[in-house]
Amino acid sequence: MQMIQTEEASSMGSRIRARKGTSAKAGARYPSGRLKPPSAKERAAFERQMMDVELETVKNQPHRKGSDDPLLECAIGRFVYFNKLAKALFDGAMEYHELHRRYAAAWGAPTDVRLGGGGEYDPLSATVRGWGRTIDRCDAVFKLAVGLADQGAFARFQFALSRDEDVPPRYRLAMIAGLRAVAIELQKMDGRLGPFQKDQR
Repeated sequence: MQMIQTEEASSMGSRIRARKGTSAKAGARYPSGRLKPPSAKERAAFERQMMDVELETVKNQPHRKGSDDPLLECAIGRFVYFNKLAKALFDGAMEYHELHRRYAAAWGAPTDVRLGGGGEYDPLSATVRGWGRTIDRCDAVFKLAVGLADQGAFARFQFALSRDEDVPPRYRLAMIAGLRAVAIELQKMDGRLGPFQKDQR
């Protein structure tokens, strides 16, 4: 009698029926009919599959043009990527942008930057005043590099950083000159090298 009950329970586990209006969940089951949790190997395979789906979604975004390069995440990065510029120009622009955000946060402007407590980040502290001086120098060298005829390039530089607006083609040469000047000022590249990737090899 006990053997018959065991066989019946085992057969029930292999013939679990879904409730009316639903479909049975796929997967291995215990003799009781309860689903077995996925193995470590199955979990790893599922995570890889989800990462592949996410990567494919990212690559299909119009501004990426089929590439998963992280430079394509922002306007300055796209400008550097599609003009085949040295990554040092991007690094300099990002450091300049981060200084701007920290400086604004120290003065109480609304921003997502959290500087923490302590007098080091007081607006009148040496640290914050140093940020301000560095920003002023970068602004000056950018404007000097683009010249009086292309001062609109500086505004486009700010829009690209703060609003993620792509740089119009007419500002291409001025923007390259300005980004190179900022990268040199922030010691991201040697002043003897040009802005294009071929000069960095």
